[in-house]
Amino acid sequence: MKRLALPLALAVLAGVFAAPAPAEAGGLFLTDRGARPLGRGFAFVAGADDPQALWYNPAGIAWSGQQFLLDATLTFLRTDFTRIDSGGNELPTVQLDATPLPIPMIAYTHPIGDWTLGLGLHAPNAGLLSWPRGVRASGGTCDATTAEGMGDADCEAAPQRYSLYTLEGSSFVNITPAIAWKPIDSLSIGVGMNLLVGSFVGETAISGCDGFLCTQPENPEWDGVARFTLSPIVHPGLTLGATYDAGIVRVGASFVWWPNAVSGDAELDVRLPAAPIFDGAEVDGSKARLELDLPFTVRGGVELRPIRGLRIEAALVWEHWSMQDAAKIEPRDVWIRNAVAIGDYQVGPINIPRQMNDVFSVRLGGQYATWEDRLVISAGVNFENSSFDDAYLTPLTIDSQKWVVGLGAALEVTDGVWLDVSYAHVFLQDRNVTNSQVAQPNPIRPPREDGAPPNASGAAYIGNGRYDIEADIVGVGIRWQIDAPAPRAEEDEAEEPAPVEEEPVATPALAATPEPPSDLDGDGVPDDADECDDTIAGVMVDPLGCPALQDAMTFPGIAFASGGAELTPESIPALEQVLHVLRRHPEVRIQVGGHTDSRGSARHNLRLSTQRARAVAQWLADHGVDPARLDAEGFGETQPVADNQTAEGREQNRRIEFRVVR
Repeated sequence: MKRLALPLALAVLAGVFAAPAPAEAGGLFLTDRGARPLGRGFAFVAGADDPQALWYNPAGIAWSGQQFLLDATLTFLRTDFTRIDSGGNELPTVQLDATPLPIPMIAYTHPIGDWTLGLGLHAPNAGLLSWPRGVRASGGTCDATTAEGMGDADCEAAPQRYSLYTLEGSSFVNITPAIAWKPIDSLSIGVGMNLLVGSFVGETAISGCDGFLCTQPENPEWDGVARFTLSPIVHPGLTLGATYDAGIVRVGASFVWWPNAVSGDAELDVRLPAAPIFDGAEVDGSKARLELDLPFTVRGGVELRPIRGLRIEAALVWEHWSMQDAAKIEPRDVWIRNAVAIGDYQVGPINIPRQMNDVFSVRLGGQYATWEDRLVISAGVNFENSSFDDAYLTPLTIDSQKWVVGLGAALEVTDGVWLDVSYAHVFLQDRNVTNSQVAQPNPIRPPREDGAPPNASGAAYIGNGRYDIEADIVGVGIRWQIDAPAPRAEEDEAEEPAPVEEEPVATPALAATPEPPSDLDGDGVPDDADECDDTIAGVMVDPLGCPALQDAMTFPGIAFASGGAELTPESIPALEQVLHVLRRHPEVRIQVGGHTDSRGSARHNLRLSTQRARAVAQWLADHGVDPARLDAEGFGETQPVADNQTAEGREQNRRIEFRVVR
């Protein structure tokens, strides 16, 4: 098999794989991800409270409740590159073809007591970049890598060819299981896993110009084409997070750690250049192992909720990309055989300089709920520095200092089902590079000496030129809030405190006093006159000791499953008292009213109170009360009887009230 000397392909492999492999925003992604976070300028760390928290802060799923999410973002990246070649000549401008692919996420969270489980599946926010394979002198593009294109005098080699032709064929998915625990109602601790799975495919031009037989370093006759595949990639990472909710203020932080470098064996397929020197050359072996370090990421945020419905978050994200100073390649027993003027030799390890920068992102965003909490408007902005200095920027490693300005809206289209839409424009700083240190992939040609003029002999540098970059992002998603997060059981349905039995204190007997009449149920009516000797505490009674009919009645002890509408067995005594009143007064109709405290959205509270009122009315109907006498209605949080800022007040506000409507 005749192939170009493999070191050329190996050098390109490192350069290409190191840039677009999925990782974090700023370093390899254009931005963060998710339709709802996009509308907040990606300020979504402390305020993460839906399944998107699996990515931003796993502790946030504790506030997600039972929820299903399906969303996607679509990125429209536009880049023009006008290259200045190694001789100082301006080449034709080429345009990036970044196919706008949906970046989907499907996720589900499920609470179990103080724990919440979550599982997500999403694609990284990285585009499949493609550049022209050739340009026409008369305008337009062509394919200069085919025999037809090479024979067309109007078809010239693509200016960016030594950086990249295409990444089409690459695919990745991130699997994110997580669990969150709330040791107290205001604190959540989360831990999750990032399992990156996929394959990487890239294609680029390589040069075999040796500097002796070939004196023009960018002579297309000495160009080959290298295609390489790294598959499968299976790379685990760990995510930790915590969120503390102090009411008006919520604080959150998370940490993402990739304990090992992304690594694997790449398969290379190289097309020979047309130059005669490569006739007869052969390669034994076609595999090389590549290692690439991924950075740890720290996120932190503070969210303020100064008034009902308004949430404002400031967040900071740090990605430690500076740890990636080089991509490492180790050939797997690869030899070059019968190369003209070279002979046989074994290909050794190759390091490709990267010299990336740490990325810092400052984010400010928020949302406001209106229209009875059924419509939420969001907006946000963030700033992020570039992960590459000018010296290491190429059409492959497109990145720049950027501002992201986002707008979004969420509409509850039906009970618990939300439609999210968002849009952001990404303002990227245009770059004019004059000091490129990214060499043409050609280890045969000796490097240019420091201080040498651009047209001196030595390696050609491929990143110089003008980069004009901008992007738009559109997001759309569906969230189904199957059940809201439950308050902690000890507050949600607090039990009546057990009565304290006091020891009788002996006092001197002044005179014999008669024993008070027995009153076992404590309703004030002696047992010998009490027709209802099991009245529960706190219920008004008539002279016969039975629950009295009043215009408005509450019966302590009616309780529900935490966060739901299922009556608990402890509710039966109180419900039997209600049943007794209705049987003694068959002439009245009753409104069964459900009430909640103010935690959660008003829309959810109204729905929950209605469900609870209906559950009580159904129990009464099942036990003989004519359903025509019962009207069930929920009032949510609109009729408090106590202060919602205290646990005791919230407990009083969570009630079932019975009103006579006659």
